[in-house]
Amino acid sequence: MRNAFLASALLAAAASPAAADGLILKDGRKLIGRVVEKADGFEVSVEGQTLAFAKDDVRQWVKSPKDLLGDADRLFSEAKQTYLEAVEMKDARAADARFREALPEYERSLEAFPNRLNGHAGAGWAAELAGDAGAAGRHYRIVLDLAGAGDTRREVVERARAFFAAAERRAAGGF
Repeated sequence: MRNAFLASALLAAAASPAAADGLILKDGRKLIGRVVEKADGFEVSVEGQTLAFAKDDVRQWVKSPKDLLGDADRLFSEAKQTYLEAVEMKDARAADARFREALPEYERSLEAFPNRLNGHAGAGWAAELAGDAGAAGRHYRIVLDLAGAGDTRREVVERARAFFAAAERRAAGGF
């Protein structure tokens, strides 16, 4: 139960940096919420629940969500811009090169929040259009895992499903 709540808290943290402060845990997880320092650790209030962590489990207490996000939002915006520029290009070789540039930009943005659905969707699409089926499949698989049973009509989820359906058709000898 705690792991399921923690996962949803992490997703909420990535989606909504409106809280006052947050913690970066030594295992890489990031939580945004109201943080209270205790004698033996920290408590974080997230979505109406309080989670406790020992001081040894915490790498950093950040006082601003912007500090917690670091460059993730800027990197995501830059990757998206590179991707959009590639889509508009008339020269296929130049567009492929721009898609190849967008992929590592998306991947760097995902270092801060590895469960960012739109980041994986963008990376998957950039990889697919650059001809890197392995990277596209990895990112699209994460999109489907993050979406789970819900959110199935989102365009990014449909794109991921279409990628795997096309791969299955190719493997079966079809188009």
